[in-house]
Amino acid sequence: MSETTAPLVLRYEGEARSIVHCRAGALDELGTLLRGLPGRPLRRAILCSDERVVGLHGEPARCALAAAGIVVERVTIPAGEEHKNLATVASCYREFAALAVERGDLVVALGGGVPGDLFGFVAATYLRGLRLVQVPTTLVAQVDSAIGGKVGVDLPEGKNLVGAFKHPELVLADEDLLRTLPEAEWIAGTAEVAKHGVIVDPQILEWLESDPGGWRRRAVPLGPILAAAIAVKAGIVQEDVLETGTRMYLNYGHTLGHAVEAAAGYGVIRHGEAVGWGMAMEARLAEAVGLTTEGFVGRQDRLLRNLGLLAPLPALDPDAVLEFVYRDKKVREGKIRWALPAAEPGACVVRDDVPVDLVRAVLERTLSEREFTTFRQT
Repeated sequence: MSETTAPLVLRYEGEARSIVHCRAGALDELGTLLRGLPGRPLRRAILCSDERVVGLHGEPARCALAAAGIVVERVTIPAGEEHKNLATVASCYREFAALAVERGDLVVALGGGVPGDLFGFVAATYLRGLRLVQVPTTLVAQVDSAIGGKVGVDLPEGKNLVGAFKHPELVLADEDLLRTLPEAEWIAGTAEVAKHGVIVDPQILEWLESDPGGWRRRAVPLGPILAAAIAVKAGIVQEDVLETGTRMYLNYGHTLGHAVEAAAGYGVIRHGEAVGWGMAMEARLAEAVGLTTEGFVGRQDRLLRNLGLLAPLPALDPDAVLEFVYRDKKVREGKIRWALPAAEPGACVVRDDVPVDLVRAVLERTLSEREFTTFRQT
């Protein structure tokens, strides 16, 4: 991405909007960009992160805010999905109270999906709503979770079962921050990028397929692919803010992925790794009900493997995974609304008539082998 790339402006119902900046080096401009937001002048920012991210990017973020004359307070949580829960939210409420946070203050959520989701939920609920800015530092967060306003936390019974819609005023996606990601985190995040190619923009798939090894090494230009993936998420959420229609396409890979992640125990499997497995299994559901072809299933498998995904799973009980599937927030009247790939990449449909026996068969075969061979449901 060039330094002159124009920001995306996402407009929702009423006056709500989010401005998305996607460019290298944007973190240095954080304070200046906040000063330019509409509304009353900003006095204080609450810089919220986790222990891992604050050590990498906390001080540059603080300096960028302070250079613009913004008073900075810090709230830090432990790192890891296992801390994305209501107990952590309660501890944040107490810290906000100790800091005498006011409605005019702004929450800056710095980090990956866990800090973004959790502090977004805190911003949505403390004092019945605080201003929010997202500064995503992981691939998953930059192309997916930081955009669109879905925030929340997990319960032992399932992922993201408690949440709200809270649109950030600003999203700052600085590709330079991705250079510090461990390889495993980068690979896991790639599942969300590939997903956007499957459901909307096949050019993303073609870019990834052209040099998957270069993408894994972060040795190819990242900007165009990141911008394209962000544009997919931005376009869908503007069209369907409250997830009543096309926004459900973004759930591709997540219904079974969330269930696998929960059944394994949060922190055992990375979110993106679980989504990759979910995409592979849900593609097989789509083939079995006649939506897509064996050729697409194989093509997607090859790409996911070449990107480093579909590593062997830990031992999991298919019944336990299926139980988490039916606790999912996408269940309506006992039926799962599946987002499934259509005949050609770049298209998706929502179906609620996938037989549970078929779901069980895919789960049993996958989890018994714990890796994919050439399974095709007949």
